[in-house]
Amino acid sequence: MNLNYIQKRDIKLAFKLAFKYFKSLRNSILKLNFILSILGIIIGSSALIISQAVIQGFESVLLEKLIRGNGDLVFLLDISYKDIPKYEALLKLEENIKAVCPYVYYPVMIRYSKFNTYSAAILRGVDPDKEVLVTNFDKNIKLGSWESLNKVGYGIFGKSLAENLGLYLNDTVQVISPIGKKTPFGYIPKIGYLKVGGIFSLGLYQFDNNFILVSLETLQKIFGVKKINGFLIKVKNFSKLEETKIRLQLKFPEAQVQSWIEINKSLFSTLKLEKLAMFFVTALILVVASFNIMSFLANNIFLRARDIAILKTLGTSNLALKYMFLFQGIFISILGIFIGNILGVGISYIFDKYKLIKLPPQSYFVDYLPFKVEFSNLIWINTITFLICLISSKLALKRLSELSITDILRNYK
Repeated sequence: MNLNYIQKRDIKLAFKLAFKYFKSLRNSILKLNFILSILGIIIGSSALIISQAVIQGFESVLLEKLIRGNGDLVFLLDISYKDIPKYEALLKLEENIKAVCPYVYYPVMIRYSKFNTYSAAILRGVDPDKEVLVTNFDKNIKLGSWESLNKVGYGIFGKSLAENLGLYLNDTVQVISPIGKKTPFGYIPKIGYLKVGGIFSLGLYQFDNNFILVSLETLQKIFGVKKINGFLIKVKNFSKLEETKIRLQLKFPEAQVQSWIEINKSLFSTLKLEKLAMFFVTALILVVASFNIMSFLANNIFLRARDIAILKTLGTSNLALKYMFLFQGIFISILGIFIGNILGVGISYIFDKYKLIKLPPQSYFVDYLPFKVEFSNLIWINTITFLICLISSKLALKRLSELSITDILRNYK
């Protein structure tokens, strides 16, 4: 007889017997084992999905918001205003560079006389027409307009900063620069005035609470700034980011070229480490849950010892008997994984959509706990869960080989 035919017949028989025995779970301990096994897999797999969704959510939100306010590359070099066109032209010769924009970081103290409120801030000098090609500040204006930057003496304030100071559109604030003029009596701080031309919100605390966008012309006329700190660069092909950075560094040895990955390396390294740690901690729930499957199958084998002996005397192969109990373990695993996926994905979606868990933005960069479930994560989570359950099921089958059919039939009354 064909060996493949025998194996197919045994598998078919095992499948039928497995579900027949599932329908006739009379023993209360066995029923409890069955319920606990499924619940364990549901809780374990859903917890693993949710924990990974939290880390992935943090990573995705931070990445998106950091890119909104930064270039793909930062070209650091003090350049005079008159040399800006020259360096822009040289940078654009690099084939992977899509756009460049000059920038200045200028620390100041802001005072709003109406409420007598103060706050430290950073004036970020930009070229309004070029900035929109590299960052997304213009797409995140909540009040006012981006075009207000074209007027000398106007600035666009971060939302948290404006709220802390009590500012609204067209309010005027006093700007005090610590970089002052040298006099016989020491340094005298420069004082200027800015009007609120708009309010932006990137959703990232370090921008919304600290930045005021002003034009380079405003910086020059009010505070006499004569140099920029460098350029923000947008690349065409993100996969060639590192190659572009190396080429620029070789071409401009006097400058320092950094990618946003380098600038935020410690942050994303921490997230990856936390992702790995959370996986191992949560995976322990699955390991414990797999013991319930092992216990269920071992008890089932013990309670079905008489049936097993009778089936063997009727010619049922060892392979069919092994498959019968293995299918039970697989069924529990698949059912638990399926429900766990629905629960994990559902909870992640609801909590992310309605932003149910609020966070202090000054500590966590964002004001709510983000969740993001990726299909690739679901694949490997489900694969690992299934393998853990499969190993536990196979370990339980050792009990089957320990059964003595002769002793069972001799002792059966």
